[in-house]
Amino acid sequence: MALSPDRLTRVVSRRVGPDGARARAQLFAGGFALMRNAWRVLMAATLGLFVVSVPGRYEQLEALAHATQRRPVMSEDHGLLTTASSPDVYPLLVVGLEISFVVALLVASAGIAVGRLDDWRNRFFSAVFFTYSVWVTPTLDALDGGPVLLHFVSLLQAVGLIFAIHFFLLFPDGRFVPRWTRLSSAFWIVYTLAWGIYPDAWFSLIDPFDVPFVVFASLMFGWVTGLAAQTIRYRYWATPEECKQVKWVVIAVASAVAGYAVVYLPGVFIPEAGVARVAFDLFSVSIFWLLAMPMALALGIAMLRYQLFDFHAVVNRTLVYGSLTTTLGLVYFGLVTLLQQVLHPIAGRSNFAIVGSTLTVSVLFRPVRFRIQSVIDQRFYRTRYDAARALDNFSMRLRDEIDLGSLEKELLGVVHETMQPAQASLLLMVPAEENLSDQTASTGRSLV
Repeated sequence: MALSPDRLTRVVSRRVGPDGARARAQLFAGGFALMRNAWRVLMAATLGLFVVSVPGRYEQLEALAHATQRRPVMSEDHGLLTTASSPDVYPLLVVGLEISFVVALLVASAGIAVGRLDDWRNRFFSAVFFTYSVWVTPTLDALDGGPVLLHFVSLLQAVGLIFAIHFFLLFPDGRFVPRWTRLSSAFWIVYTLAWGIYPDAWFSLIDPFDVPFVVFASLMFGWVTGLAAQTIRYRYWATPEECKQVKWVVIAVASAVAGYAVVYLPGVFIPEAGVARVAFDLFSVSIFWLLAMPMALALGIAMLRYQLFDFHAVVNRTLVYGSLTTTLGLVYFGLVTLLQQVLHPIAGRSNFAIVGSTLTVSVLFRPVRFRIQSVIDQRFYRTRYDAARALDNFSMRLRDEIDLGSLEKELLGVVHETMQPAQASLLLMVPAEENLSDQTASTGRSLV
């Protein structure tokens, strides 16, 4: 479980004293704030560059379609291939698949990011999928800029691969398990930053689908090493709940890795001339998007069914703030319309209606939010709502209860209703100096 600065202060204070705990907690808070800001910059830069590069990518694919139509092998009608490779269809098809792939992983990343705001792992894993999506898609390669921009894009794509490799090494608890994964981490950081700095080198992975076989083999070795680490973690280290979470995600990511091999390897054996080569060059990478798309679906299943990344908080916030926005928007629109109709004969065209409606909505924000939160908890999170209500009722009865036996029964009922334990123990300590004749110095009672 991740530690917020307040919890970290309490834990560390028992070891290094209050002053040391406060200093370390401040260091932790500063480091987390730095990481949060770096995450925001990274996501904003990645999304912005991807959006800007889409028109250039479309023109690039349109030119490729025109060049394909002029190839001698395409002089005859090849049915579906001829239609799909036309300049009117091919760019829309490929760009649509690329955008769909990136958007699917962007939605998954957003869901991960808002699950636990005080957990660095959520920030890291949310960055993994989106930066990976813009590395593996060739959209950013279509950017037309100076050398500074191109080097920045290369480093951004390198970060996408580094994060993807480290997903296998750190998922789901953020620890390197087993220990040899640290060596794999160091190797891939050095190697990936090397081609990020020198994108034209022969070992570059700027375009993972157009690399020498030895580079392809090294990348596959990295993926297989990560899958081996996840298998070891799954069998020997993970808790039962983590096993359920890991299963869906790792199977989907493994299928994407297998899809990469399936897409790359046929190109080694298909002849350079012929219809098969044309079809492979045009659509092999697009097939990968279809094979890799289930990653977002697997993340959704793991988050919704097994509470991966504390996703119930995402659903809760979505319901609350979606309902709040809709309600206040309707109130604002209704007030503006009503006040304009009422005040028009008196004040003519006046901004009083807008000002008054804005002030009213600002006053209503907090009470309406609390009311919506209560309704949603009562309707969709009934267990948590009932538990909170039971604790409130018990605290009210506790002030009037003086009989120890009745208090014990009340406490047993509250514990059973809110926590539903299989067994619980209650230990009552009586001060020895009171020397009560009818009770011992300490009494242990078992509540089942």
